[in-house]
Amino acid sequence: MEGLGFFWFMGIVIGLFISYILAKKYAEIAEMKGHDGSSYFWWCFWLGIFGHLLVVALPDRNKPEIKIEQPRPVVEEKDELPDL
Repeated sequence: MEGLGFFWFMGIVIGLFISYILAKKYAEIAEMKGHDGSSYFWWCFWLGIFGHLLVVALPDRNKPEIKIEQPRPVVEEKDELPDL
């Protein structure tokens, strides 16, 4: 029973380490999307999977604007001579 506390402590330390690594990666993803990575690091670190889903749902601010060209009016070409 005395060694059980050690395993609990090591489990918590390993869990925090894994959470830190994942939060760091998701902060990099948030920066790639054009957002502040440091704030999203803490969201991911403390909220876990909910913070990760928050980063996944972020819009990409680095996309170039898409220009939509207006369609040109269709002009029918007649191959016949006009009536005189």
